[in-house]
Amino acid sequence: MISSDGQARILMFAVSAGWRRRGFGRQIMDAFVQRCAMRGLRRIELEVRISNEEAIRFYKRYGFDIAAVLPKFYTDGEDGFKMVKHL
Repeated sequence: MISSDGQARILMFAVSAGWRRRGFGRQIMDAFVQRCAMRGLRRIELEVRISNEEAIRFYKRYGFDIAAVLPKFYTDGEDGFKMVKHL
């Protein structure tokens, strides 16, 4: 999603468990980051559950940093992290 202020926001990013570790997520993220850069966007944001360590590691490999803790962000009451990547 691209907001009116020219930032990209990932609303949902998932690879089914049986298809993980095969490079699909990497290919999708590579293409997304490249297209954002080509459009002149300077920032990508996303939210992730604090318990989702695998996803957090994946995003960190792409240069996303934890920018904030989002208390009780998810409907089950779990906290989230806001993660940001500057292009």
